[in-house]
Amino acid sequence: MSKDPSEAPQARALEDLLNPLDAALESRGAAVLVAEPGAGKTTRVPLHLAACNREDRVIVLQPRRLAARMAATYMAGQLGESAGQTVGYRVRDEQKVSERTRVELVTDGLFLRRIQGDPLLEGVGTVVFDEFHLRRPEAELALAFALQVRRLLRPELRIVVMSATLDDEAVARLLAGPEADAVAVLRARGRQFPVEVRYAPTAKDAPLADGVAQAVRDALAVEPGSILVFLPGEREIREVAARLGEGVDTPAGPARIAPLFGRLSAQEQARAVRPAPAGERKVVLATDIAETSLTIEGVRVVIDTGLSREPRFDAATGLSRLVTRPASKAAAEQRAGRAGRTESGVAIRLWSRADEVARPDYATPGMQQVDLLPLALELAGWGEAVAELDWLEPPPAQGLASAQAVLAELGAVDADGRVTGHGQALLRLPAHPRLAHMLLRGRERGLARLACELAVAVEEPGVAGPEPPLELGARLERARRSGGRAWPSGLRRLEQALARVGGRPVGTEAVLDESSALGVLAALAWPERIARRRGEAAGRFVMGNGRGAWLPERERLAHTDYLVAVDCTDADREARIRCAVALDLAALEQEAPELFHRETRCDWVEDGARLENARVRRIGTLVVERQMVALDDPAATIPRWCERLRREGLALLPWDDTATQLRARIQLLHEAMPEGGFPDLRDTALLRALEDWLGPYLAGITRRRDLERLDLAAILRARLDWDHQQQLEREAPARIEVPSGSAHRIDYTQDPPVLAVKLQELFGLGETPRVAGGRMALVLHLLSPARRPVQVTQDLKSFWENGYPDVRRELKGRYPKHPWPEDPWNAPATRHTKRRG
Repeated sequence: MSKDPSEAPQARALEDLLNPLDAALESRGAAVLVAEPGAGKTTRVPLHLAACNREDRVIVLQPRRLAARMAATYMAGQLGESAGQTVGYRVRDEQKVSERTRVELVTDGLFLRRIQGDPLLEGVGTVVFDEFHLRRPEAELALAFALQVRRLLRPELRIVVMSATLDDEAVARLLAGPEADAVAVLRARGRQFPVEVRYAPTAKDAPLADGVAQAVRDALAVEPGSILVFLPGEREIREVAARLGEGVDTPAGPARIAPLFGRLSAQEQARAVRPAPAGERKVVLATDIAETSLTIEGVRVVIDTGLSREPRFDAATGLSRLVTRPASKAAAEQRAGRAGRTESGVAIRLWSRADEVARPDYATPGMQQVDLLPLALELAGWGEAVAELDWLEPPPAQGLASAQAVLAELGAVDADGRVTGHGQALLRLPAHPRLAHMLLRGRERGLARLACELAVAVEEPGVAGPEPPLELGARLERARRSGGRAWPSGLRRLEQALARVGGRPVGTEAVLDESSALGVLAALAWPERIARRRGEAAGRFVMGNGRGAWLPERERLAHTDYLVAVDCTDADREARIRCAVALDLAALEQEAPELFHRETRCDWVEDGARLENARVRRIGTLVVERQMVALDDPAATIPRWCERLRREGLALLPWDDTATQLRARIQLLHEAMPEGGFPDLRDTALLRALEDWLGPYLAGITRRRDLERLDLAAILRARLDWDHQQQLEREAPARIEVPSGSAHRIDYTQDPPVLAVKLQELFGLGETPRVAGGRMALVLHLLSPARRPVQVTQDLKSFWENGYPDVRRELKGRYPKHPWPEDPWNAPATRHTKRRG
């Protein structure tokens, strides 16, 4: 066996690696298989593993439902069977498995449900992680769970990680564990036909859809076969489809347009990947769903826009936004490979060869850019801390902490982070934790059916058709009328799961009308997205998470006082609301009083100009009612000012020159004489200790302008005892007397401190003045009679010897009334002219 991935054998045909794969699994129980596109790893390896061990099942994790269905159907066909016999699959809303099934393809989420319910994975001999390069959080978590199961409970469990593009060395080390050599890395060549890559950049200032549509027409005119076009998202697919119409007539026959993206129904997706009818061609307009584990028959031309749409989740606001960015080099290779699956083909890249250099090698791992709430719930249900699991890359600490805080608010975990009974129920429901919480709480209020409908509308946006209405009620009505098979199957899935969890029977009638009930349900799922209209501004809202949000003024909801933003995307300034429902506060308080909190507190009003003490009723941070009351305790203003100062900075305080210089003098002694015990007055230290040094002076201050009355110099000096004050005046005096008898101010805000003085006032002084116990020489700005610097030095002696003669020669004629002795060492220092002297 190879001890290091670099020692793995050179790439061979997949068939040649099946025996080495068996040996690797027999020896170490794990292996990494890196196979080029077209090698057949998705379909050939699971069948081989099942044939070698006929008693235990082989579970294959697939990231997408479409790929799982197609791969299972293809493998079953290879055996002369239909899916559900030797080879089966489980995806959301559909499964085809039986007692005969030996190879089972499942999506990542369903595997997590399985391993949570059965950590021993009874009857499972091998778990295969396919297309692991996508770095989906669900797949990485599933691998972490499987590795712990193998380490602690099932040492005989075998694990195979497969991909076409993968950081194989890191994965090999992960599979081996921290105390062992890396497992074997096996590399397989693809059965890929030659693919010619062409670069045909589109005009940068032209609409994307125009350039893509033209590229499709050009390719259809000169290339045989069907075409697969990679676009970043559904919107671009619809735009290109609109420009091409239902099809394009060519001399070789009509070419039909077939969209392919995640929100389409299973039937529509299957229609896109089926071979074109005889005498026709097909143009498949696809997102990255077509990158991996999917062969579209007849495709020999790939047109790649080189764009990828990725989510970016902001844990602070709880909002995501989709970012369109250049696809990685690995993704471009994957896409190009689709053109050579059945015959030699062409990959047309709509960017230049020079642009390709700047592209990232791999896509950003999903763990760094998605909502970690589902992962945090899975971890709580598993009962292990993140540090106890083996990760390719652990979840970001900040995002995970934010997700755990939301779980606590939902009642899914207790104060120690342990999963509660409610959290266990959430895990058993096939929905996002927020929606699962809404389903359970909705059922308690007799709103089970409506809650299920809302969850399906949110998780399956396609049921409401293209460009669904903004209002949630209208979206539900459209889904009820024309939601296709996804609508009843989604409802059935949730209602059955809800019934299995137990509790109040599904279908119990509620007292609320539907419009009020929808608002209550949405508020249960997204309490931080309850939004209040800003004054009289139509379409402008502020949400409970503090984020501004907007929707078009033409929408009816633009004029409602309160709504819940069911779907909104983050943006630079304000979130854009894409789906919302009006909220009746009275109905919400009746049905969900736990969301409301009452307290008396100081709050900022008039855009931060004034603090007002008020009795408030709030949902999260969103104040829905305020009644001004007298300020009983002046100290109540202190924490509000400290919060604001930490948010906006110390520049909010009235720093005059006296306070600024005093602060700099004390800081100098803190740094230059650490044994002296002077306080640290840097911004970070002052902000950290605001309550101690400034808090007492903020008591009772309610207006921003009243800060101007603070005497910061006196406040800072109060931090020094008598001995320190005396030492301050001695070691860092505000002024220093020079030989002329004048006392000049030292500027301590500069580093080192600066003394600006006319050079005639220093005649006879041989050494540069020093502060801080003689440890720091001042920087002398020697001034002309016009008080302009003629020399800057920290070595006065050197200046008299070397610089002064040149200065005297240059300025003596310009300022004849001032003394310019040849011997500055023995001349009397003066601040006057010769006549006055």
